[in-house]
Amino acid sequence: MDSNSLSFNDVLKEVYAILSFADEKMVSKIPDDIFQDIITNAAMSDYEPKIDMNKSLDEQDISNESKSFLTALWYKYMADDDEKSDIAKIWSSN
Repeated sequence: MDSNSLSFNDVLKEVYAILSFADEKMVSKIPDDIFQDIITNAAMSDYEPKIDMNKSLDEQDISNESKSFLTALWYKYMADDDEKSDIAKIWSSN
């Protein structure tokens, strides 16, 4: 994936594509206004992400920006305290 060629709306289209396959209970933890902004911006993109549900997030052919955005969403809205601690350790080491 050449993430340099992706616009912000393309990134959010990738994010939305991943979220559309995610557990609804987890996605519902994202505030409605944030989720609606993702949908609105994704709708402005003609880009078609290629998501393989047989692969983990790390293995998906999506941009690093999309992976980072998804990690931030997970950290802020879905992760428990242990997961937040693990994510914070990874962030601080990079």
